[in-house]
Amino acid sequence: ATAMAKMRDEMFELVVQIHGFEPEDVQIFCVDQAVYVKAKHVTEQGFVNNVYEQKFNLPDDVDTDKLTSGMSMDGILMIRVPRRESPERIIPIQREMKMEAVKKGLAHCIKYDVEIYESSAEQIQAEFQDKNIEPLNVDKPEDAVKAASAEVIEAMTVGVSQSSGADSGES
Repeated sequence: ATAMAKMRDEMFELVVQIHGFEPEDVQIFCVDQAVYVKAKHVTEQGFVNNVYEQKFNLPDDVDTDKLTSGMSMDGILMIRVPRRESPERIIPIQREMKMEAVKKGLAHCIKYDVEIYESSAEQIQAEFQDKNIEPLNVDKPEDAVKAASAEVIEAMTVGVSQSSGADSGES
C-alpha cells in the first residue's frame, strides 16, 4: 500500500491505496494527532487473506474532531481533516485590575465568604506602625495599582502552589 499526504485549501488530505479491501473491511481510528488505518479481508470460508495496518501522524494544526473519510471502488482511501480556525486559544492579559476583581480573587482564594472592607489611610498607617512595616513610597497613582495587583497575584499563586504541595526551588 502507498500513501500520500498534503495540505490543500485549508484541508489536510491523506490518500492511501489499499487494494483488495471493501469499505466494510476498513476501520479508521483517531487518537490524539494520529490516524490508524486497519483493514482485514475475511473470505466467505472465514479465512483472513489480506491484512493492512498503518499509523499516520497528523499536523498539529488540524481539527481531528472533524475528520472525514471515503473509499473508492478501486481501493483508494481518502482521509480529510480541516485545519483548525486557530491552533491555540489565546488568552488576553488585562493590563488593569479592578478593585472588585481583587476582592473576588481574594475571597475565592481563601475559600470563605469574606467581606473585604476598604480601610481608611489612617487605619492602614496605624496597622503598619504596629507591625513595624514601612510603607512603600509611590510617585504616581497608577504605580500603586500595579504594586497592589502584583502583590495580590503573587499571594494568590504562592498560596496555590503551596496548597498543591510545591516547595520553593523544587520541581
